Amino acid sequence: MGVCLDPRLRQIYPIIGPQYGRTPIRIYGSSLGKKPHDISVVLINSNQMEFQCHIQIESYITAQSFICQLPSLPIGIYTIKVTVHSVVSKDRPIFHIVKPVINHVYPNLGPRSGGTLLSIKGKHLTIGSKINIFVGHQPCFVIENEEIFISSTISDDENNQFIIPSISQLELPNENEEEIIQCRTSKLAVINEHDENRQQRFVKRQALWIGTIRILIDNFTETYSNITYSYTEDPRVHNLSRYSGIQSGGLPFLAYGTNFNSIQTPQFFIEYNNSQIFVENCSVKTPESMLCYGPSLKWIENEILLKSTTLSSTTTTSTSTTTTTTTVSSSPITHILHSRSYDKNHCFEFKFGFFMDDVEYVRNTSTYYEAFLLCPDPIIYPFNNDGKRIQYRYDYLTIEGLNLLDVATINDYFITIGSYPCNITSISDQQIVCQPTNRTIEKLIRKKRILLDINTKYNEQAIVRVTLGRRVYTLGTLIYTSNIEKRSLVLYYIIASVCGFFLTMFVIIVSIIFRRINTKRTRQLNRLQNQIDTLEMRVARECKEGYFIFLLHNLFSIVFIKTIKFLYIYIYIIAFAELQTDIGEITNDLSHSGVPYHDYRTYCMKVLFPNATDEEKYMMLHNIEIPLEANRRNNVRQGLQHLSQLLYNRHFLLLLIHTLEADKINFRLQDRMQFASLISILLQDNIEYLTEYVLKNNFFFFFLFHD
Repeated sequence: MGVCLDPRLRQIYPIIGPQYGRTPIRIYGSSLGKKPHDISVVLINSNQMEFQCHIQIESYITAQSFICQLPSLPIGIYTIKVTVHSVVSKDRPIFHIVKPVINHVYPNLGPRSGGTLLSIKGKHLTIGSKINIFVGHQPCFVIENEEIFISSTISDDENNQFIIPSISQLELPNENEEEIIQCRTSKLAVINEHDENRQQRFVKRQALWIGTIRILIDNFTETYSNITYSYTEDPRVHNLSRYSGIQSGGLPFLAYGTNFNSIQTPQFFIEYNNSQIFVENCSVKTPESMLCYGPSLKWIENEILLKSTTLSSTTTTSTSTTTTTTTVSSSPITHILHSRSYDKNHCFEFKFGFFMDDVEYVRNTSTYYEAFLLCPDPIIYPFNNDGKRIQYRYDYLTIEGLNLLDVATINDYFITIGSYPCNITSISDQQIVCQPTNRTIEKLIRKKRILLDINTKYNEQAIVRVTLGRRVYTLGTLIYTSNIEKRSLVLYYIIASVCGFFLTMFVIIVSIIFRRINTKRTRQLNRLQNQIDTLEMRVARECKEGYFIFLLHNLFSIVFIKTIKFLYIYIYIIAFAELQTDIGEITNDLSHSGVPYHDYRTYCMKVLFPNATDEEKYMMLHNIEIPLEANRRNNVRQGLQHLSQLLYNRHFLLLLIHTLEADKINFRLQDRMQFASLISILLQDNIEYLTEYVLKNNFFFFFLFHD
């Protein structure tokens, strides 16, 4: 009798479920009993509360797997505990309960026929066992993603022991990581009366019907009223800007219609034998127009051959396959490709249509309008003379061809010279004329050392190409001759000479003006310098004369100083007496007032300060009391007494005079005279000291006259 092993768990699916979603969990393992009633499953949360998981009997596979239905659980982390015949499994996988959230839906507009691929962005969208998306009451069919089928695998070690990661080892869902699921919208059902009333409110928004996004994961459901999707009328194609293309393909054309903005990725296709053999993406420009490109005939032939070969290899023998291939190679398309003659009858007709989600009407556009024609490419002749053409500067470039306007227009052609464009000015069925821009020519000339062909006598060459759709014609080399460059150099020389002449004249005129200004300024400076020199000479002469007199005076002053002083006083008295006598004689006939004598203060003011202002005169003629406090008055009195003592100090006075004499810039002649007058007033009480000091040292004299 064998012994049953302990129950082990290998895998659970899913490992994440929505809150209150009652998610069914599939559990895989071994030794899981012989019947469903042998098993008990509970989920334990972080608070050690247990929740019973109901086992679905019909899903039980003996001893291998079973499905249990979770109860309605809130958000949290749960540990799964499995018990078989009272034996508890050592494996404790973790199950997460989270809340799904939708943040954004793109696009938010689509056609009524449905088929729009919605990308729904949010958090915890790839959880649970089953997910459904609704736009209002309209289902949106979810495109299954591998990320949805997440499982927790429990591996074995080398000793065949099951290894279950602990809660800390399991990777928890990232709360900040957003997920994207996709679904395809369904066709809008018949609009009821309530929806028709709503439609009236949406007319201005160009929406036929608007529904909110609703998500169902297991038994969890959530409606997001702030996230909506709008159904519009199906797009219609009314006309094409052209119904033909060239065999090389790539010619652009515009499709005109309505409601193109409701389609995210429209596609143009053509049919051959009721099969879409060419599909090209279009780009929506406006709600009424979109840009598409024509197909390539060679590409179509390759697709036909590929499909025919594949079909023949799977349905027939090798002999029949060869026969089928031969039939295809002789198809009308191949005949056109190998035809060298050109005729409009060689254009091949194709049915065409558009893929616009699930809109059926636009898939059979050629049923209502013209068929799409693919015609042979226009012929453009290369340059003669071994592919070289001489081009004169500023001349138009003429390109010869055939059937240039049968399919294409002037806007379809693009001409380049080297890597620079050439502007097309006119086009006919057999000729294209373009004009290289000056900028293009200048760039080509600057690169002449790179493009120069050493075997020729030309200065410049560049390859000319014409682009039409996917077809590129290489015509040859465009060459600029050296004569043109010489002419341009002569023109440059003439322009440079004229500019140089005017520049020289300008410099000469400016030089003359500046010379006149400088001459005038020099004359003024010379005149001022002469005046200064004259004044200096006069002052120097007077100084020398006075200095000689004072030398003689100093020579005899030691012996006769007392005598001279007496004579000065005597002469002064005699002169004063004579003056008084003369004045008296002159004024004998005057009336009561007599001679207008000045008092001593006025006399000194007029002699020593002849240029004093009225305010200064008033200050000198009147005793003015300065309003000072008692303490400050004493300080001022003491300061004046100290100054008086210093002035009677010969060394201080000598130092003061030498200091002022040294400043020949700021201490001017007027300042010296002013200073001499002030010294005379301050020392008038001791005329003997003032006279002796001046006569002995000559300072007062130099203050008045020396520069």
